[in-house]
Amino acid sequence: MGVKVRRLFTCHCGQLLTQRVPDLLVSERSRLAIGNGVNRVRPEGENSVTSQWQYQVRFDVNDSATAESVRRKLCVPALAPLFDILAEHHAALKCQFDAFAEYVAAAEEHGVENYPLYQWTKATIENPTKKEKYLRSFTVYVDDREVYAKEIADALEADLQPLATSGLITRISKYDTNPANNPQSPQRPRERG
Repeated sequence: MGVKVRRLFTCHCGQLLTQRVPDLLVSERSRLAIGNGVNRVRPEGENSVTSQWQYQVRFDVNDSATAESVRRKLCVPALAPLFDILAEHHAALKCQFDAFAEYVAAAEEHGVENYPLYQWTKATIENPTKKEKYLRSFTVYVDDREVYAKEIADALEADLQPLATSGLITRISKYDTNPANNPQSPQRPRERG
């Protein structure tokens, strides 16, 4: 396994934060590690059923000014603990509003018929109340992956917990890829005949 240097982010104060991270064989399309995991040692209590799911950590920050600083990756003392945790976990943030806006832009560029959540997502980003909510919500990507192993998500969640206690973060959520635990896509409106 090789090692490469990945640029995580550049703060506006000019400080370039980099982290040496191992090359990982990951399929972004399937969001699953390449290989069958035969040689993988499972943590105690984990079985093949629970290990098949991938996880994602999201959190909300306490106010819109903090959210804007996080979105712009500003080097302000109040955010240093957050950026230290992210660097330690080889992680980066994606603002939920920005992700929604990118989805809408891609749909409009490539044809909305190929984007089943287009109408819902567009309505969400155009709603001022929802816009404010999602501007304060962030998804944590680890090693450029939006979903990752449970032990990675658990460690990340544990390290972020003191920031929730301090008030910088107001809510931490952990999601899994198990379809039974996730809402189904909204139904498209029926065509009127």
